[in-house]
Amino acid sequence: IHRKNYLIGNRTIEIITNYYLGLLDDCTDTKVYGRLMENISIDNMTLCTIYSNLLQNAVEELSKRGENKFLRVNFNQDSEVTRISIQNSLSEESKGKKELFNSQKADKKNHGLGMRNVCEAVESCDGSIHFSREDSVVSVVVVLPN
Repeated sequence: IHRKNYLIGNRTIEIITNYYLGLLDDCTDTKVYGRLMENISIDNMTLCTIYSNLLQNAVEELSKRGENKFLRVNFNQDSEVTRISIQNSLSEESKGKKELFNSQKADKKNHGLGMRNVCEAVESCDGSIHFSREDSVVSVVVVLPN
């Protein structure tokens, strides 16, 4: 049973959020901000592809880190765009890596497609995606037109 139930306003996003954030340990400082409308213009499959891959990557990264870790998820929506922002702390292992978004898993044949799928899904919606990394924090912001 999950420690917390995140209510965001969009059922698809709520299911994904509650599943992945339920995997985090108690050492993770987790905050979820904002709300989304249930009926946004992006179809649920595309929305799920974008958000679930990004959130899964953040949760996997946090599982590599012991203490002092955090995750921030922010939803912002107006009449023109929907913004999804995910920010998380990096593990010591990832801090030194140049290319953060390539899969580090041994089985490259079955892993590493998530970010490509995210970028293709964002592009198919005429949206934009921005990755940034500063010190021990990585941020991803997706902007999708409504």
